[in-house]
Amino acid sequence: KGWLFVAVTGLLLYVLVERLVRQLQEAHRRQTSLMSEKQRSLDLLAAISDHSEDAIFAKDLNGRYILFNRAASGFVGKSAANVLGRDDLALFPTEQAKMLMDIGRRVIASGRAETNEEALDTAQGTRIFLATKGPLRTPDGSVVGIFGISHDITDRKLAELSLAESE
Repeated sequence: KGWLFVAVTGLLLYVLVERLVRQLQEAHRRQTSLMSEKQRSLDLLAAISDHSEDAIFAKDLNGRYILFNRAASGFVGKSAANVLGRDDLALFPTEQAKMLMDIGRRVIASGRAETNEEALDTAQGTRIFLATKGPLRTPDGSVVGIFGISHDITDRKLAELSLAESE
């Protein structure tokens, strides 16, 4: 009778432990799959950012750059490594930097994206950008900074000016 109890208890424990191990393995597989999917998404986003002709960037709540793509580096004439952790005062003349910082503060305060034309002194001279900036949010919705995409519209603006002058 005692040995039967030990055998049944041991078998029951074996079944329960085996079940728990299978559940843990399945949870690990799901977590690994989720991490792989997130990594693929990050890789895709990085490829899009790096191959865009538009300046793509992100800043923290203090206005310091935390993301700076190749196009943005080309416009300011500095590598991303030399820009990350710095704010607009390190890249642009004081008046322009303050204007950019004011826009960033406004986007953070409103929590909404906005689009502006911005004339900035760059490594290629003065350029005009159509810049869209919006709040950078965590998954729970908290604002942790801003993102921006700036498209160089200098040639278009010069063509519009030339057309207006010729008329």
